[in-house]
Amino acid sequence: MKRRGFTLLEVMVALIILGAAAAVLLPEIVAGSRAVDRARERWLLSSVATSVMERVGAGILIVSGETRGVETVGEQRVAWQVNIAQEHRSRPPGAPPEALRLYRVTVAVSLRDDPRARLALATLRAVP
Repeated sequence: MKRRGFTLLEVMVALIILGAAAAVLLPEIVAGSRAVDRARERWLLSSVATSVMERVGAGILIVSGETRGVETVGEQRVAWQVNIAQEHRSRPPGAPPEALRLYRVTVAVSLRDDPRARLALATLRAVP
């Protein structure tokens, strides 16, 4: 008599092996998915922060103070804040009094849905 198919024992052993493999791989798949989400958030925050920083001096005047706003990118809302403060440094010897003034520009961005997802950029800008 010819055997066709698998016995119940063979099927059960195959299911146990498959279950063990899934138990080992599932946490790695979940961790990878979370890492992709965090990378996507960082990319979004970095893009908005860079965009806002580029507007400083063009649409956002370089004067001491604070400016706030919200950008919508796709379905994500990103809150941003620009802080501008004049740097008070001593003039180099021989520099004319009307030399350039330095301003510290800081751009902070965060996701509206998750304020813990934050990013800040800072630079110095010279203004005549």
